[in-house]
Amino acid sequence: MNKQTKNIKDILRSLAEIEILRKKYKIGNKEIISVFDLKLLSIKGHEYIVFKYENKVIKIHRKYFVGIHNLDQQNILSLIGIPTKRILLPTDPIYDLEENNIEGYAMDLITDEKDISSETVNHLLEEMSIIYSDKNLLSEKGILLRDLHNGNAVYNDKINIIDSGRYINTNVYCPNYISDYLSLLLKSNNQVLLEEYIGENNTR
Repeated sequence: MNKQTKNIKDILRSLAEIEILRKKYKIGNKEIISVFDLKLLSIKGHEYIVFKYENKVIKIHRKYFVGIHNLDQQNILSLIGIPTKRILLPTDPIYDLEENNIEGYAMDLITDEKDISSETVNHLLEEMSIIYSDKNLLSEKGILLRDLHNGNAVYNDKINIIDSGRYINTNVYCPNYISDYLSLLLKSNNQVLLEEYIGENNTR
């Protein structure tokens, strides 16, 4: 598929979700915004349309295109405030103002992207050590890191992991798409096996 064809498909897919443009949204319990207050950053992803608002990234779920069961208020709220340094987590839920349903989430905006290829090995090892510490912290808190890969990394003198859209807090929420094995672990309340499962999956 050439680039032009892919861009056309992205545009058509977005037009099918024109309802997103008509809605007003609430950031947490604070500001009320519409899409027209935002700057479009990306329509490429299957899961979210991504916007910029002030110093935030706003991700609004493409619910007519793909379901995301862990886009759940309790799950998103449980991720806010965990003190990670490089694995970015939601800062606010985004609600549909009219129905008060969760429609996405906000994250800190990463700017001044750079080419990582000119960095020293020592600096990269330092960054990897910080990410490893973040992963350990999230594992200890029972957060299962789905969709953690280099395509979700942005470099600006720091290696930032920017897509938490499929992270699961196993302490508060059990989404429908989890594996049968994880479902059994959650139901069995076997904390040792659950910790082992999360640790193994978060280091892949």
